[in-house]
Amino acid sequence: RPVHHRIPNFIGADLAARQVEELPEFQRAKFVVVNPEAPAAALRLATLNAGKKLLVPQSHLDVGFFNLVDPRSVGDMALFHLAVTEAGLRKYGTPVHLNGSLHVDLVVVGSVAVHPETGARIGDGEGFAGL
Repeated sequence: RPVHHRIPNFIGADLAARQVEELPEFQRAKFVVVNPEAPAAALRLATLNAGKKLLVPQSHLDVGFFNLVDPRSVGDMALFHLAVTEAGLRKYGTPVHLNGSLHVDLVVVGSVAVHPETGARIGDGEGFAGL
């Protein structure tokens, strides 16, 4: 599929999520922002499984800037798989507006391409990371 207006999924997305989980920055974080695209689903799930609060940028900013999902508000860990989907974010998430007072510890954004030496990235051109 073309990569117009989306972050493409890729082979190894689950491995990438596990590598992020091993980072000291992830392990220390309490509030983690993870983009809503498919390749980041495993990392969103890992965030909740680790007991961290998950912030996901919303595609419709009229109801908030982020959805905040607290694993304690989801309750049953078996529901975490649902909570990290678009429908689950609406069901279990709480809208957070720009004037909210959260301290974000880690931000993980999706990319269409990343330069292997400089880390410069190209996103989809329509999203949160371009702000």
